[in-house]
Amino acid sequence: MIIKEAKFAGSAPGVDKTPDTRMHEYAFIGRSNVGKSSLINMLTKRKGLAMTSATPGKTMLINHFLINDSWYIVDLPGYGYAARSKKDLAKLDAMIRDYILQRRQMTNLFLLIDSRLEPQKIDLKFMEFLAENEVPFSIVFTKTDKLGKQKASGNVARYCERLLEQWEELPPIFVTSSENGTGRDELLGYIEEMNALPLLEDEPAQKFISKTNTDIMEKNAKEKSKCQTIAEKKYPGAAEDKADNGKVTEREVKQRTETLDFNPHSEGI
Repeated sequence: MIIKEAKFAGSAPGVDKTPDTRMHEYAFIGRSNVGKSSLINMLTKRKGLAMTSATPGKTMLINHFLINDSWYIVDLPGYGYAARSKKDLAKLDAMIRDYILQRRQMTNLFLLIDSRLEPQKIDLKFMEFLAENEVPFSIVFTKTDKLGKQKASGNVARYCERLLEQWEELPPIFVTSSENGTGRDELLGYIEEMNALPLLEDEPAQKFISKTNTDIMEKNAKEKSKCQTIAEKKYPGAAEDKADNGKVTEREVKQRTETLDFNPHSEGI
């Protein structure tokens, strides 16, 4: 992919203020000081596009960069920077979660990992959050030039081995350096492939469902109703005591259905 134009398109304090577009978005996130701005500048070959700072955790907004007038790079605030007030940390956490879970234009999230470090608990926990919510993401190892090719490869291999202790398979892995351009072609090639996919709001491009609280509540209600119907067919009156004009106790439901093949009590009814 050739990037002919890259320009700053605006900042937003929350997902509800982000641009109303129908273009693919590729979000970049990671711990503070992981080299996110430098990576974005390397990918676009625009040295000052994403502002770098000597102060970790400075970004407090969702920043959009329009690429070739056809897709966006999104710079999300970094996480894990403790030197903030509880109020700011809560605000950042909500901003990140809302964008990741609600922004339907987000085609992929690139999670940046410092290749020099051992697996950090906060990164591993964040990956679990992404997996639990079925968020499509890739892992991008940064700052490999600081280690040398051989050591960097060893660090990445050990990191992947650690992940495979809990994961059946790994997401796409990219190894990069903002200093010498390592990984640029691979990342842009991957983005180019995904740009050919339909947007999620048109039809699903990937297996990604945004699980808002409303979605979860509706799903639970449907499942409970289904179980209730099956229980009543199997054992009429098990879920309702007409003589008492109300619901039977949990203990009574268990007693009335403990001999059935399907036990609604064990299913959460």
